[in-house]
Amino acid sequence: MKTYVRWGILSTAQIAQNELLPAYMKATNAEATAIASSNIKVKGITGKFRIFKNV
Repeated sequence: MKTYVRWGILSTAQIAQNELLPAYMKATNAEATAIASSNIKVKGITGKFRIFKNV
């Protein structure tokens, strides 16, 4: 059985956008499923990276 990891991101910081989220998109055993931020840009970021839950 293959292990699959779902990640939740707690920031819209540049490191999340430039490093973490692109890596999760390329991974075959992981995905970002949610992102939480008080930043108004969170909706644009979730759309860009196809994350369907934002808080």
